[in-house]
Amino acid sequence: MTSKLPDKDDLTGLDIGTTSYSGLLNNIFSEADVHTVNIGDKYQPRMHAEGVSFKTCDISEEELPYSDGTFDAVFFTEVLEHLFGSPYEVFDKIARVIRQSGVLVFGTPNILRLKNRIKFGLGSNPQGVNLSADYFAHVREYSMDECELLLSEYGFSIEMSDYVIFHDLGEFIKWNSGEGSGWSKWLLIPLSIVYYTMCSVVPILRTYLYFKTRRK
Repeated sequence: MTSKLPDKDDLTGLDIGTTSYSGLLNNIFSEADVHTVNIGDKYQPRMHAEGVSFKTCDISEEELPYSDGTFDAVFFTEVLEHLFGSPYEVFDKIARVIRQSGVLVFGTPNILRLKNRIKFGLGSNPQGVNLSADYFAHVREYSMDECELLLSEYGFSIEMSDYVIFHDLGEFIKWNSGEGSGWSKWLLIPLSIVYYTMCSVVPILRTYLYFKTRRK
């Protein structure tokens, strides 16, 4: 992830959609100035404790609260699929705050992943409905070609794009078999091996889309 970032210790970075990993840049670059924005303030105390500047912002409704060309690098991962409104407007807002030749690291679930295809085949909506009050459902997922169009449309040159599986085979089996119990748990193990093998051989079936881009 860091191989395409500007080679400077005093890097200025923004993570859109705060997570427990938002302070990671502070550990990589000795003098990094790290910022993060989130729709809610859940992570605010933790970010302040880690020396990360935190602001609340709903990027689908508001401009990012920073001046033009503020950041050397912006991270925008696992957020786009949760947003209402036009993705074009969102990328326009992101492009505004990145310096020329600055880096955007972007990731989102792959709508064409194998799990979605199986659900479609069984007559189920892969994006479904989740009634948990703590869960922000996926409003819209994207394919590789759609993401490439969005990025190129707003002045980002794509230096790397890839289909990704986050887990190795052992972790994948453990993660999937944990959803079952009794005999169904043991059935999920060979099914997980077949599923993982198919995704390893056919990249478009993998779970996640990942991009490293640079603003022109």
